[in-house]
Amino acid sequence: DWIALFAAQYERLYKLEKLGAVKALSQAAEQRRFLDFVVQLNNLVEPAELFRQFGSEILRRYPFNLFALLLPDDEKLQLQHIMADQKKYYPMANKMLDWGDKNPYLIEKADGATSLAYIQRTSFHFPDVQEVIHLPMADKDRSGLEVMQTVRSFLIIPVYHREAVVGVLWLISLEAPLAIAESDLHLLEAMSNFLGTAMANAKEYYSVDRE
Repeated sequence: DWIALFAAQYERLYKLEKLGAVKALSQAAEQRRFLDFVVQLNNLVEPAELFRQFGSEILRRYPFNLFALLLPDDEKLQLQHIMADQKKYYPMANKMLDWGDKNPYLIEKADGATSLAYIQRTSFHFPDVQEVIHLPMADKDRSGLEVMQTVRSFLIIPVYHREAVVGVLWLISLEAPLAIAESDLHLLEAMSNFLGTAMANAKEYYSVDRE
């Protein structure tokens, strides 16, 4: 089943490194924890709680400061959820949510990197935004970066359910650039697909519940 398939993929990622016995035991425990998280995620039906649980797991695993989810709505990508890893960034998260409410991304390539990720079904990783901030970019992208002020690393990942893109994730560091290995990117992409499946399950639950 899909849990077994993911377990095998997750195990292969860890075997890319030569591990000592202690580290191997630690990683085995982490794998079990993660598989428990995947099962729990798939059982959630409240969208807000689904986002909270998923975002908390991402921010626990990786030193990003902001995590956000954009969802398609009437030919636009709307910033629906955002969370911060520390209290000092809560005001920033609220400012971005307000900005996103007023500035949805059009599902057009020219509207920014988020729209492009959604349309082209590809992830974008900007290791250090401060090194490219002076370069030409979409007005909406620049506007969002100005609100966040000190963006360093920015990761944009499409969310899939089966073959359809159903949303876009933002992972943002505000304090320092982050080194994201290819294996980490693959794992984050796999996790985003589980989010897409969990979102679809929650939607189906509510559809059945209303009937």
